[in-house]
Amino acid sequence: VSGGWFLAHGEGLRVPLQSWASPDTTRLWVWEPPGFSTAIALGVRSGLGAIDATRLVQALSAAATAFFAALTAAALLPTVAGSAAAALLASLLLLCSPFFWELHGQALSEPLFLFGFAAWAYRTVRTRDGDGTLATVLAVLPFVRWVGLGLIPATAWNVRDGGWRRIVRTVAPALIVLVLWMVFLPSAIGDRTRHLQWIGENLVHLPRDLAITFIHVAVPVRIPARSFFGVVAWLLVAWLWWHVLRGDRDGTDDSARDGTRARFTRLAAGAGGLALILVPTSLLLDASVRFDEQRHVVPGLLLAMIGIAGAIAVAWQRSTETRRGWWLRATFVACAVVWSGAGTYATVAFAREVRRAPLYLAAAEWREAQVLQWVRAQDTDARTRPLVSNQPWALWFHADRVARIVCSPEVDRMLHTGCPVTPADPVALREMLARQHGYLVDITLPWPGVLSVEPLAVQAGLVLVQRFPDGSVWRAP
Repeated sequence: VSGGWFLAHGEGLRVPLQSWASPDTTRLWVWEPPGFSTAIALGVRSGLGAIDATRLVQALSAAATAFFAALTAAALLPTVAGSAAAALLASLLLLCSPFFWELHGQALSEPLFLFGFAAWAYRTVRTRDGDGTLATVLAVLPFVRWVGLGLIPATAWNVRDGGWRRIVRTVAPALIVLVLWMVFLPSAIGDRTRHLQWIGENLVHLPRDLAITFIHVAVPVRIPARSFFGVVAWLLVAWLWWHVLRGDRDGTDDSARDGTRARFTRLAAGAGGLALILVPTSLLLDASVRFDEQRHVVPGLLLAMIGIAGAIAVAWQRSTETRRGWWLRATFVACAVVWSGAGTYATVAFAREVRRAPLYLAAAEWREAQVLQWVRAQDTDARTRPLVSNQPWALWFHADRVARIVCSPEVDRMLHTGCPVTPADPVALREMLARQHGYLVDITLPWPGVLSVEPLAVQAGLVLVQRFPDGSVWRAP
């Protein structure tokens, strides 16, 4: 969000997460691709604030994702007949999904990526050999989230029947743009590869995390025997897909000639491509990539919703030709109605909970933090003094101040934000604050991976300016 604000004001893609020892107050943001910040910058340039611009991006992304999900489900059908029903069902399943709205209720790049991913799925289903539109979408996706790199081999696999020339035409734009990005900003990869390590605990948690996620998606409300019903629901989905694809394989109807199975397979290749990036990232690079967080698997869940809607429409068409068709249709309708109702109930409950207790930095404890109010209340002269803090993001959002970051010696120098921090030398820190007449703002409200720096302030011999229940302010003697 802050990157979009600085970009819109002509300062480049920078964020207020610079190390305390640097003369600059912001740093170039290369830990994540620039797509999300660029979209926010467009909104800021149009006159919106950074937060409102982010809300606009998330809202438009939600609408566009639902639109392309509907088009993709319709394109899965071999004929126009039933395509409208498939599109309507895909939109219903997606818009009744709690995970969809939980994702769009946060300032994350996933909603924008989901929009591009839905567009990729639509073009993938519509064209077997690829085209310029598919190549363009493929080139843009890695600039929103790095996981989009996994769609390059998936797309190459999907268009392989067109020969090597078709593969090159489709994936070359994405590869060229990626190479240019790395040439101009080599630190985009360097900052990550420098911290490669084996994260074995994530391998242990992977099956359990995926099971929890899929059960919560299948049964979005808390009920007795939730795990049992979740397994039953996914077994029913697996049977539905097997029933649809088996008919195509055996040639029992006209779909053997229209490529229904191939269209479903091309969607599945997209899920496999994402796994090629997510799983190694979780095991080698970023311990925070855990699959019990639905945001990491939402693209796969989007494909599942599209696949379910398309398979129900195909199975409905086939069931009208058999004596058993009535119970198949009744089963599909009942499952869709029950799940949509449960999803709507869970979504409404989530919305009420968020209104009562907003998430993360929007929570009341952050908005009403006394240490942040002290920073906001400073007069013009005091506001020109530089700030150093263990949580500069809170100062930027709630006090409209840019602060450099300092960490407790006990925390990892590679924060969850992806910003390496220079170890704090107490003497150098005191001399810097004395020279610049700055303040050290220690915020004790909890944030993942962040500890209080009061012990560092005491060790540096700083003078306490004021103490609050949620933090303290220090200066050089």
